[in-house]
Amino acid sequence: MVATTDTIANTQEAEQLSDAPQLPFSFAKRHGLLIREANEQHPAPVLLYRRGASLASIAEARRVAGSDMPMEQLSAEQFDIELQQAY
Repeated sequence: MVATTDTIANTQEAEQLSDAPQLPFSFAKRHGLLIREANEQHPAPVLLYRRGASLASIAEARRVAGSDMPMEQLSAEQFDIELQQAY
């Protein structure tokens, strides 16, 4: 089987997307922020934030991530579920 340049590019892109940095657990829990890695259901990393997260915390998470990734607000209950799955 011969890999095409499209296949190689898609593989490399997927590897880069899955290399999104993970925030330390204590920071994620305290500030209500979590970076969900790219996967089959979500093609790009997403910054998940709990309702009420401070703008300063969001700015710090985005700085650590090194990119301007999309954001998604979650309820406290849904955030806790995502946090448990991530760690």
